[in-house]
Amino acid sequence: ILYARGELDEALRICQEEVLPVYEGLKDVREISVTLFKIANIHIHKNEYDEAEPLIARAYDITDKLDLLDGIGAVGEVYGQFLVNAGAREQGLEVLGRAADAFATLKKPDQEKHVRDLIEQIEGGVAERNIDVDTALATAREQEDLDHVASLLWAKAQSALEQDRHAEAEPLIAEAYAIVVERNILDGIGVIGAAHGQFLVNAGAREQGLEVLGRAADAFGALGKADMEKGVREMIENQTGTRPTHRMDLRIVGPDADKTAGELNSFFVREFETELEAGGIEASQPEGTKSDPVAIAGLVLAIPAAILSVLDLAERLKRRQQVSRLLELARKLEKQGDTTIQCESGGELRDLTALTEDDIIEMANTPPSDGPPGK
Repeated sequence: ILYARGELDEALRICQEEVLPVYEGLKDVREISVTLFKIANIHIHKNEYDEAEPLIARAYDITDKLDLLDGIGAVGEVYGQFLVNAGAREQGLEVLGRAADAFATLKKPDQEKHVRDLIEQIEGGVAERNIDVDTALATAREQEDLDHVASLLWAKAQSALEQDRHAEAEPLIAEAYAIVVERNILDGIGVIGAAHGQFLVNAGAREQGLEVLGRAADAFGALGKADMEKGVREMIENQTGTRPTHRMDLRIVGPDADKTAGELNSFFVREFETELEAGGIEASQPEGTKSDPVAIAGLVLAIPAAILSVLDLAERLKRRQQVSRLLELARKLEKQGDTTIQCESGGELRDLTALTEDDIIEMANTPPSDGPPGK
């Protein structure tokens, strides 16, 4: 149930800390394999491939030794892709071939075809590291596991949104939302409804979209998630206007400031197609003062306001991914060199690496005013 509702961290904890130890204590190797595969799938949905890979390998080893056709098919399909992506192409193709044969024996033609198509793509040289949820979705539909179907549709939609494939995400979100409404899954009505409502508004169905957003806010309220409820209600209030954006600066101090600034500027060109404006060196110490060189001067880079503006949920999802990569780079640069990177917005100066993605987005975007215009 937790997995279906998208509560992946809690589902992962229960599988790892409660379910798996029981089966290991009982030495029930079949159920150990099943649980390992479940844990690996959760990691995959969280894009944690390095954590998933050894679990998949262990699960497949068990199913192979026990000659379990369902495991050779389902686990083998994923394990084969990992092997190919790791460079063990021939071994991966062999595992995938066995998976296809297992599905054929089990009379599961859709899954067999999916794996054989995958083999054909790999042999044609177009394989990518893209372990998707299509097979799991087909299985969930076949088993009429609607909660799981909704969860997988939402996972696919999130992946599409992160890659700016909004047209692909929209029908997935609409179908997932219809399921969670039918089954009255409050978490889904909140999370998926917040996205679906935005799509409806942007498509011109404003009243319907606002109704869906209102229901999402009510769902979060019923679940006691006040921050999320507030966020959706602010979305509703902002539908007819825009959110003014603060100017933000990056202040880089230390002997390696020039090099660090160059790396950060290259990042913004790659991610946002925007070059940062250099504000020059600002001295921050009197001449002749002996102290830590980190405090001597700061190189200021101005971030254009528009590139961090957030007007809807789709943009927020995209910005969070980009800001996450910025924070990862900043931590790497600070670790490599004698440099500190700070972020300034609205007169507030904070260490960049101590912030979260949402901290930066909120610093960049002015919250809506509670009062009437002009006050």
